[in-house]
Amino acid sequence: MQGGQLRSQITIQQRSQAQDDFGGLGQTWVDFIKTRCFAVPTGAQEREVGGAIRALQRYTFTIRYQPGITAAHRILFEGRIFDIIGLNDVESRHRQIDINAVEGWTAG
Repeated sequence: MQGGQLRSQITIQQRSQAQDDFGGLGQTWVDFIKTRCFAVPTGAQEREVGGAIRALQRYTFTIRYQPGITAAHRILFEGRIFDIIGLNDVESRHRQIDINAVEGWTAG
């Protein structure tokens, strides 16, 4: 992977607990890392989610290797939210990761 291919930027976020205005704990998303990526749309489909038909857009985001990323994280890309559905440490060399993700899977 050449550095010039990393034309886009993504933010990978993780869930965190935060105290709400009433003193209770709630779930929120916080930034884990911001990184450059090569983003490629890989397909689209429609699916029933929560009783409604939603368009799902699939992408593969290729980034330089970053330890600790899991399917529990999510991606922000161009103001859109993508759920991570798969990760591939390319050739198991810890140099780059292909992240398969889908937009529209959950409500955020």
